[in-house]
Amino acid sequence: MWSTMKVKELSAVIIILLLLKYNLALNECRDTDNINCQSCGNTDYPREQFYRQNCMRSCGVCTDILTNVALRQQSVQQSSTKYGGVASRAVDGNTNSDFNIGQSCTHTPEGVSGWWCVDLQQLYYFNQIKIYNIQNRNYWGRLQRFEIKTSSSGQCSEQGLELATTCYKDTTSTIQSVYNVAGCNQGSSTSFSGKTVYVQSFNDALEMCEVEIFAVLGHCNSGYYSTSTSTCQPCDTCLNDSCDPNTGVCTGDCKTGFYGSKCQHNCSNGCLNNNCSKSDGTCNNCKRDRFGLYCNLTCGAECQPMPDQTATTCDKNGRCNECIMGRYSDGCDLNCSTGCDGGCDRNTSRCTNCIMGRYGKRCDMNCNTGCVGGCDRSGRCNNCIIVKQGDMVTTVTANVVTVLIKRHVM
Repeated sequence: MWSTMKVKELSAVIIILLLLKYNLALNECRDTDNINCQSCGNTDYPREQFYRQNCMRSCGVCTDILTNVALRQQSVQQSSTKYGGVASRAVDGNTNSDFNIGQSCTHTPEGVSGWWCVDLQQLYYFNQIKIYNIQNRNYWGRLQRFEIKTSSSGQCSEQGLELATTCYKDTTSTIQSVYNVAGCNQGSSTSFSGKTVYVQSFNDALEMCEVEIFAVLGHCNSGYYSTSTSTCQPCDTCLNDSCDPNTGVCTGDCKTGFYGSKCQHNCSNGCLNNNCSKSDGTCNNCKRDRFGLYCNLTCGAECQPMPDQTATTCDKNGRCNECIMGRYSDGCDLNCSTGCDGGCDRNTSRCTNCIMGRYGKRCDMNCNTGCVGGCDRSGRCNNCIIVKQGDMVTTVTANVVTVLIKRHVM
């Protein structure tokens, strides 16, 4: 059991170290080791995936920029505060060194050593750390012989300070207005890097007007944005290939056929001319035989095809423009009466014409059996039958009864 637990703990440590190394690689504009980057593929933009991932520097996908990674960080702490000199003043971007002007300097209580800390949220390799001293010469010696401690994990706290590794100790003989630290000078620290950075004073209160921590970061070039992998993703679905280099959100509209904040979604294939709303993907218009907000529903087979092949056979609510012969209603889903000849009106179901022997609005009533040649829509016979009884012939027309007597010729 003991060995199993040790293996699990060791595995966890290895994974954490690999993640730290991987996260560190995210901030570099570089070429992958052992990859020949003399070629950048067949296209100018966007670079093919292989070159975006492996030849970022050589193929111009990104550029290294010296960046102050401490600027406006939210997680800053100090041992205690006096005169309103809160910890966040050291990363507010204001280097004014007069404590009484601009309210841009930190201050811990006098008489005891103080410490200050910033959590950079991830591990960085540092290029330089600059600490801006206060202007008042009566007190600026307080910063002399300060110490910088770093840690690759944890958060800013008293315990974190004790566990952090000493990287740099000030050994200058003269007081500086700005202390420039280009690397560690203590053997206990093997790398000028860290996630949390502590500054500790030993003379008196800790007063600083700005702490700048510079690291060389890879920034995606125009037309690309950084992702959670060690490469840049092209924003080639954004109009003019324009997007925010950090988030990938398109700065303008989408190219035809795409929608979403990053234009990362395809418009429905039912959209006419592949056009849809950038915000929600609803189609501007539908192709023929399609309906719905996304034109992903098919018009019913009861809809009459349109002569114009670009026109839809139903509207966006599914209502047929015209019904096929023999159907009526909005959806053309009801059958005209079997007595109709030539279909019926889609709104009233009134037959266009009646078949022989039928009458009425829906031609669902039979003409009188005495009718000859059917009847009109009101049921009036067109002609009537003729009755013969011996020498008497009775002709029945619509309104007249005529009796004819046959004369016998002797």
